[in-house]
Formats: sequence, structure tokens, C-alpha cells
Amino acid sequence: MKRFFRIDLLILFSLTVYALTAQEKPAGNEDLQVYKIAGKQLFAEKNCSSCHTLAAQPEGKLTPIPNMREPEWFATHVKENSQVVLRKERSKRRQRKTAREEIDILKAYLYETTPAERARIDAMAENIAAGAYAVVQNKCLRCHMIAGFGKDTGPDLSDIGTKKDKDWLVEKLIDPDRFEPDTEMKSFKRLPKETLSNMADYLVTLKKARAASETDGQ
Repeated sequence: MKRFFRIDLLILFSLTVYALTAQEKPAGNEDLQVYKIAGKQLFAEKNCSSCHTLAAQPEGKLTPIPNMREPEWFATHVKENSQVVLRKERSKRRQRKTAREEIDILKAYLYETTPAERARIDAMAENIAAGAYAVVQNKCLRCHMIAGFGKDTGPDLSDIGTKKDKDWLVEKLIDPDRFEPDTEMKSFKRLPKETLSNMADYLVTLKKARAASETDGQ
């Protein structure tokens, strides 16, 4: 009886170990909201660091970011103390819309990012972080979803990195009609080559996690 009991325990232990090792491995940035990544560069572009530090304690004249107050206060503070830098818009209506978007991006980065996510963003390669910013700046989320955020007019890009490589993505950004005639996607050929490269570098990191058991034989 004891022998069978030990065998049962061994089987249970083996199944537990298998379940733990078969958990999904993080593969890229597909789970990280792009606003949170873009917020770091926007914080710098808006020169917020001239008055504030991201550290918990003051650094000289730089004050830490305070706890989130009322949304209206935060929006007013951003508008009154910085210029709109995300993109240049001609109409007043679009300028106001971009200003609101900047507030949402900063809010996501400063107040909605977990310590673990902040560490990932801080450790992110500069070209990948710049690519995420460019994806937001060039309005890709107006048609595409990334990590459950954006619109579904176009394909969901959350797993694009497992399907396409960097060269394909750069060519798609430059000449989308070549891959899909009469597509509604506009060409980004006027963007600097470095920006296109950075966007592709970010997009190839969007790879859904795979179970360890799926990758063992590869």
C-alpha cells in the first residue's frame, strides 16, 4: 500500500513540475501597452525632466512625480507647463486632440506602469523604445491593435513579430500597395530611414508567449 502511495506522490510531483515548466515564456513586448513605452520618450521630449525626476526622492532642484491627483488637475498641469510635441497638426481641433493624447500617454507611463514594467522599459534598447514612440506618433493605433489597445480597422499587430521579419515590415511601411493592392494603409516612405528601422525593430518584438513544451523540440 505504501509503495502505491509513493508512486502516486511521484506522479503528482511530476505532473506539477511539468505544469510549471510548461507555463508560457515571455517572448517579447506583446503584453506591454505601447503608450507605456512611448511615455518615457514623451516625458523627455516635453522636457518634463527639467523640473521632475522619476526617482522617489528629490534630486537637487528636481522634484519627484507626485501621486496622481484629479485627472483635470493633471491635464491642466501638462497643458500649462509644456508644448505639444508628439506631432505637428495644422488645425486647432487636431492640436487639441493630440494634446489629449499626450496626457493619456504620460498618464499611462507615470501612473499605470507597474514597477516590473518600468524596469522592462528602462532596460529596453533605445531603437526599440524609439520605434514604439514612432508607432504612436504616426498614428498606427488608429487602425491597429497592440496588446489590446488601439482600433481593429486593420490587422492586430500584437503577434506580428512571429509572422514577419524586419525587412518585410520596413518594405510594408514604405510600399503597402505592393503587398496588398488598394489597401487603405498609407505609405510611410517619407519618414527617415532610421525611424522606419526603429518601427520595424519594435514591431518584431511583438511575439506572443509560447509554452516551454512547444519550444523544447525546436
